[in-house]
Amino acid sequence: MRKIIVLTIFVLVAFAVGVKAQSTWSHPWLGATHSYMASVTDPENDNPVRWYVTTDAAGTIRADYSTVYSFVSEGYNASTKQLEDIALYIVEIEWGTVAGNYYLFFEVEDRDTECTNRMALPIQIVSDFNALVVDNVADPSCPDDVVNPLWNGINQTDIGNSRLVFHIERQNSMLDWQFEFEISERSAKSFSIDSIRFENEVEDQILILNQATDLKKGEVNVDGNNDWVLAKIYIRNQMGVTLDFDFNLLTDNDLTRDAVGNTDSNPDDNYADHSIWSLPVITNFSGN
Repeated sequence: MRKIIVLTIFVLVAFAVGVKAQSTWSHPWLGATHSYMASVTDPENDNPVRWYVTTDAAGTIRADYSTVYSFVSEGYNASTKQLEDIALYIVEIEWGTVAGNYYLFFEVEDRDTECTNRMALPIQIVSDFNALVVDNVADPSCPDDVVNPLWNGINQTDIGNSRLVFHIERQNSMLDWQFEFEISERSAKSFSIDSIRFENEVEDQILILNQATDLKKGEVNVDGNNDWVLAKIYIRNQMGVTLDFDFNLLTDNDLTRDAVGNTDSNPDDNYADHSIWSLPVITNFSGN
């Protein structure tokens, strides 16, 4: 008796594979990887299937493989521009570097009758890259303790420094990314930076490119595996001076962007501020 295979429902259920934050199966970020599942009635698990991506809803124009997407699952046939297998109802797809509207097609064939059915899922690849910065320290803060309080005839031998920490994050992209930063004081008060260090999510140090001699400006390139980095800045302490700092992600030079040149889309979240209260002033020692 002939076997009857019925495609009862087509559901694309996606779960993220190594995808962070808010990239989703139907609106993936550039470079994101997601899994897709088709629900098919196939008691014997022997139906030929085909998966492919198109630029049109009719399914006639195939999207460019490797730039728009690529299959993580094995079985892609370059000559037919589709993944071909038997009863492969779950596939993983890595979306590429070209934003736009696409369609993920699934096609199943009844092995006995050779009748086929197909269904497509609209996919919108998002390119709205955004970089943002937030203050990671309770604001305002007291200066950190003096390192060496011993009087040297003028003031402390080493008045020490205070640490600021800013969290810089990317959104809407899984690609490599970069940003240009600048540190300033709101009322143009004098200040000096003893050191500045950028660390990725596993606390590896990231090099600063084109850094200013006063350490207040530079560029940082971040690997696509990292959604965020920390800026750890050590400001030389001062007595009697309250400092109000701004940490800014600059956009004028288009250096805050992802790997394919999508520049920052929201300048409103490109700065964070932090105030350091003044140290009480000790002017001198005297005695008789």
